[in-house]
Amino acid sequence: MVSFSSIGQVSGVKKKRSYVDSCAKSHVVLLKKGVLLVRLQTREKLLSSLLAKKDDAEFNNQKRIIALEHLEIVNAVRANYHFSEYYFFYSHQSGRVKKRDFNGVILNDSLQVVDIVIEKFHVLDPYTIEFKAMNSHQSGISVLDSDFVQLEKPFPYYVRKRDALKFLRRDYIQMIQLLQKNLDFSVKKWGLISG
Repeated sequence: MVSFSSIGQVSGVKKKRSYVDSCAKSHVVLLKKGVLLVRLQTREKLLSSLLAKKDDAEFNNQKRIIALEHLEIVNAVRANYHFSEYYFFYSHQSGRVKKRDFNGVILNDSLQVVDIVIEKFHVLDPYTIEFKAMNSHQSGISVLDSDFVQLEKPFPYYVRKRDALKFLRRDYIQMIQLLQKNLDFSVKKWGLISG
């Protein structure tokens, strides 16, 4: 037997699900028609502390590691992401991107500054996924809205790196490929724009 209160709860759940689906669909369409801005960590604090310690060897080593990681991310996006236009920016410029001050901030896939007009955008953080319900973080890639708030399901907002499981660990190429596949699937599942 169903009571009136449980009927109201079922109706409320359906309404919430409908609203969440609608938001996710809207983000998929906005991303498809807009731009994905990929945030590249610069680790400014680490580099500053190494300079302060006058540890030139470690400073140069960290700069090399950062440059190689940027190259890996750029190459993965260039080869595997085609859902929308994409550009890059350095993490120390996040405040300017949030304020939509793109002058001298946006980079192409050669990491050269480009002068473009961006109206709608999402941000890809290729380092961390935040799981609020579990109060934890994991390595991977996550999609953020233009206010740098991580999106939620049912939008395909993250791909885990799986650092703890070496035999299942994903590199940037695999994570970008899976994000692309999930975005394409979302378009088909919801019957959204295809071109």
